[in-house]
Amino acid sequence: MMQNVATQLKMPAVTQESLQLLDMLATQEDVSLLTVSNLIAKDPNLTATVLRYANAPIYRRMIETTNVRNAVSLLGIKNVRLAVVVASMRSLHAELTLDMSALLAHCTQIAGIARAIALYNAPFLADDIELTALVHDMGALVLAANMPKPYRQVVEQLMQDPHLLALEVEQQALGMNRATVMVELAATFRLPAVVIGAVEQFFARTHYPDVNDIVARHVAILYLAHGIASEQPDFPANFTRENALLPNEEWQKLLGLNAEHMRKIKERAGLQ
Repeated sequence: MMQNVATQLKMPAVTQESLQLLDMLATQEDVSLLTVSNLIAKDPNLTATVLRYANAPIYRRMIETTNVRNAVSLLGIKNVRLAVVVASMRSLHAELTLDMSALLAHCTQIAGIARAIALYNAPFLADDIELTALVHDMGALVLAANMPKPYRQVVEQLMQDPHLLALEVEQQALGMNRATVMVELAATFRLPAVVIGAVEQFFARTHYPDVNDIVARHVAILYLAHGIASEQPDFPANFTRENALLPNEEWQKLLGLNAEHMRKIKERAGLQ
């Protein structure tokens, strides 16, 4: 199936500069801020995405950041991966369709919420957890870009029945699903093993009672982020909603979060 995905679908175009960055971040422990900034500056789309991320509400900047080096310093070198993913995914289509825009907005929102949760629950994991949340539904975005009309039918089916699982509907309608596509994207984006494992377990709907395991913590935070997002009045239709394994309160309890934590998490993520 992986070969079918690789040959049948148009995958994100990753620029030479982005590939260099991903390879450095995957293989080198000590990457200089100057080297990263210079590579980003050579790619206009990546530059714009990095600056957009650096000025996002989750990073709480009082003054707009317009300099790439300052933006990288603010984000942290590891978080440059987020910008590479988003810039590359935008290359799939000259103009984003409605479903693509909704999926990208969903992934971005979940990433922001997940980071806010992690900063209270596991700050040392916040960067990787944010990456897990950002990429978790990127496979769906690839499907929507390649098969816009069939994917619109998938969306409509999911909107009609909130109990359906997206992966099952995609597989039946398209012959593949977002989890299958993620296998290919994981290699393209040089994703860390913990991120790959967390996304796989999220798709497998695996529930861990013990979140001391790092992958289990990623999964629990990802589910709680979806639960928090689903409470928002502007949350999109069911095609971006994952049927929760547990109520929000249970995820909060597992993660050791109280009502005050939740209030601050929502505030930090820019939610009501």
